[in-house]
Amino acid sequence: IYWRDTVVDDEYCWEACEEAEGSGDWNEHEGNEVTFYKREESCHLIEYYSVDNFDNEEEHHKQCVFVDNTPPQIIKTIGDPKAECEGSECENWDWKITTRTPITLQCEDVGLHPADHVKMYYRIFWDGELVQDWTEYKGEVIFLNKTCIHRLEVYCEDVLGNRAWDNETFKVVDKVFNITLNKKWNLISVPFFLLDDDVEDVLRDVEENVEVVWTYDAETGKWYVYTPDGENNDNLEKILPGWGYWIKMKESGTLMLGGESWGKPPSPPSPQRKLVEGWNLIGYYGTNGLENYDGPFGNGNYAACALNSLLDLDNIPQWARILTYWEPYNPDQWVDLSHMCDRLDPGAGYWIFMKSDQLYGPGECTQPLCE
Repeated sequence: IYWRDTVVDDEYCWEACEEAEGSGDWNEHEGNEVTFYKREESCHLIEYYSVDNFDNEEEHHKQCVFVDNTPPQIIKTIGDPKAECEGSECENWDWKITTRTPITLQCEDVGLHPADHVKMYYRIFWDGELVQDWTEYKGEVIFLNKTCIHRLEVYCEDVLGNRAWDNETFKVVDKVFNITLNKKWNLISVPFFLLDDDVEDVLRDVEENVEVVWTYDAETGKWYVYTPDGENNDNLEKILPGWGYWIKMKESGTLMLGGESWGKPPSPPSPQRKLVEGWNLIGYYGTNGLENYDGPFGNGNYAACALNSLLDLDNIPQWARILTYWEPYNPDQWVDLSHMCDRLDPGAGYWIFMKSDQLYGPGECTQPLCE
């Protein structure tokens, strides 16, 4: 058997193989069968013929083939809310998401001459235990619906067996909350620990309409500000539960938040902050099972419950005034909720006038003070 392989222009593989002309020396092989492999990605002209012991030579044959050794490309889209891992925690996971964060997959065969006809498969682990073995992906939206460490393994394979892999680990939490932001001023808070509390990441989806964000620490008497103008002149870096925030918007929008609440380990410990005599700017701790804040409509707990840490031993409030702000009520934007049996709202921020210094943390009703 005599054979040779020549890289030729792509057009021969498509339509004119018999017109292609090879080059180089012929390879000679004794026997009835020869096997060889072509690794260079391009159009190859394979020529061959056989000669018997009496020098009878058959007609020369030509065949043109594309070589595709490039694996497909996996495109994984992680929806919101999400936060990419940063710092030391990256030893344990790549992303932090919620149980309602959508994940979609796509596979594209790439390279000079993709064979196409791809199939994709995935499997899921919970805290290292396999809970879903290899499953063909057919365009469905994937939700990682248990609060634990998930590992999502994916591979995509083309018809030639070229295979690509994508393996990532997710810390999955269960809190999602949306806050309506009106044009002009908004007084809000975040009801849990966020996936990523960096102010730029928190505001990423509404940043183009944010003019400025302010918060106030009465303990130090200091204001903190963030402006998304690219200038290095801000001192507000994080958005934390228990704090109130003023946000001025050019246009209305919705702030989508994802995160986790406090509680028993491995959840974070309960947050606390010191309030001082006089005016303090605070937030509402927790969601009370709600998923959005769309105004001060009293959908949360009684003040006596939400601010239980600010009652004395006789259940006497250690505050004198509580005010929140809602732009659509213009010209009466200020809402007074000073009575202990007024209902507050998750997602709202509040000015509170304290009679004395107190430690403020998540609260609940220890007895039916407002029934």
